[in-house]
This record gives sequence, C-alpha cells and structure tokens, in this order.
Amino acid sequence: PPRSTLFPYTTLFRSRYPEQVAGVTASPVTQMIYVATRGRLGAWDLTTEKKVWENTYDGQCCERPQISPDGSFLYVGSNLKDFWYVVNPKTGELITKVRSPLSPDAHNLNLSLDGKLAFMAPNGKVMGVADTTTHTLLKTIAFPDNIRVFVVNHDASLIYSNTNNLLGFVIADVKSGRILHQVEVQGFGWPEKWNVTPRPRIPHGCPSHGIALTNDEKELWLADGINNYIHIFDNTRMPPKQMESIKTTAGPYWITVGLDGNLAYVSSGDVIDMKSRKIVGQLKDEYGRTMYSEKFLDMVFTNGKLTRVANQFGNGLGPAAAVTPATGNR
Repeated sequence: PPRSTLFPYTTLFRSRYPEQVAGVTASPVTQMIYVATRGRLGAWDLTTEKKVWENTYDGQCCERPQISPDGSFLYVGSNLKDFWYVVNPKTGELITKVRSPLSPDAHNLNLSLDGKLAFMAPNGKVMGVADTTTHTLLKTIAFPDNIRVFVVNHDASLIYSNTNNLLGFVIADVKSGRILHQVEVQGFGWPEKWNVTPRPRIPHGCPSHGIALTNDEKELWLADGINNYIHIFDNTRMPPKQMESIKTTAGPYWITVGLDGNLAYVSSGDVIDMKSRKIVGQLKDEYGRTMYSEKFLDMVFTNGKLTRVANQFGNGLGPAAAVTPATGNR
C-alpha cells in the first residue's frame, strides 16, 4: 500500500557541526532527493538511501533547488550571487548558468507547475524569470521592496510574494510585470508594532516570511512573525480579503501544504487542519524535540518507490485541484 511521509531535512545530517541546509527537492522520475547546503549540492537514491553524487561547482553553491516535472533539469541558486545553476539531476553535472544581473544575492527559486518558467528571486527588489526550454532570462519584475517567500498560481500568471517591511503580500502580474495589489493585514497592531525604534527582532527581519496558496487557490495563508499567527485570505476575489486567523505555538516563518491539501505544515512545528483551522499535531524529531524547519517535503511511497511529492513552496494547483488523500503514516 502507499505510504506517505514528511521528509524534514533534520534527519539527514548528524554531525557535530551540521551544514546549513538551504533547500530540498525530490523527483519520482529520478527516484532521488536533492539537498542543497551553503557550499554544495547532493543527491541521494531514495531506494538504497546512498549518496549518488555531490558537487560544489565553482564554490558559489547553493540555494533552494527545484527539479522539473520530467526530471530533466534542476535549477539551483548560487550562494548569494547573480546567477542560478542548471544541473543534470542524474549526474550532478553543470548544464549552464542563467544570469539575472539585476538580481544579486540569489535566494529563493520556484518553478511553474509545468516547469517551463523559473522564478529567480534575490534578497533584492528584482525577480528574474527564465525560460527553461532555452535556459535564458526572459524578463525581470521589480517589486516595491526586497522579495522574500513567494508562490505562483497554477498557470504561472500571478506571483504572490512577501516583501520586507510588510505584514501582508503583493500580487504581481507575470505577463505585464506590474504589481497589481498590495494587501496588508488589518488589525493585530500593524503597522504600529513595526514602525518603532528599535524594531522587533524577529527571524528573517521582516514581518511576514511565509505564504501559501491552498491547492484549489481559493485561499491564501500568510505567516505573521510579529504576533505568531497565520492569517487566511479569501483568494476568490481581488484583492484577496482577510477572513480568519490561527494562533501558532511559536513563530511561523514557512508554510508547506501537504499533498492532499488538507494539512499545512508550519515552521512553528504546528500541523494545521486546513478545513477546521485547528492545530492537530506537532512536528517532532526522533528525540521528541519540536522541529522548526523551513525545508519540508510531503512524499508518498508505493512499493518502495516515490510516487508523489509536494513542492516545498505552497504553489497553487488550480481551481479544479482535487483532494486526493495520501493514505499511510506521516
């Protein structure tokens, strides 16, 4: 029978001085899991659990890898430079680099659902968009402040992004490159709690670092690092309208949506039922400690083979996305 598992990066490294993990992705096509650290990229065979390859490239690797749906290429950010590597997932060999000169400090990397577009975001204001059929820069999109966590909808027409100095998000139109909406959380002391001296000391240095679309894109979930809440917005209207809020047990700085669309895994350690809005569990490691990780993969194995895997970002799957239960143990 299928077996579902949540794969946190904390199970991979057990050295006294572990490397800083900067992203994780996996592929049912290659049957490998790929882990990026600040220094190298490695691939492990999910059947044998043995390392297949690792590479440091030119010493500027690595950030947030993403693999194409057909398993033919990996995009992975350089370590805060102005380019992204394109890598052969089977061998680790470098295919090419895609440069975005207006996007220094390469950081988050996201792919469209069909894998044809790569969204390359720096710790800066200009996002690069690459055509993955040619591995060339297609366009750039300027945001009002430094781009943080972001997601794209099913047809890659819209980008929903956190930015610096905003408890909320902005929505960008991919085709025109225009910012369509800026949505701010109402109530909860915003912006009064932020616009003080000294400002609150919160991880990532921005009020909201975490955003996700539900699979059917009807809702947007937003992290509030100032007040330790998840705010839920109605995304069936533009601009999205704030509806409900969920108090988390610790600071939320990343939201991963599970494969079946029923559970949200938050870096506060909370597992939230997305329908009831209730916290139904806590993520724990093998020693019973709460896991505050921002790098998760929800994966389903059938007869020992990886058959389904969630994106580490909360990208939308489309209005017709069905809820398909991923049975088995998590």
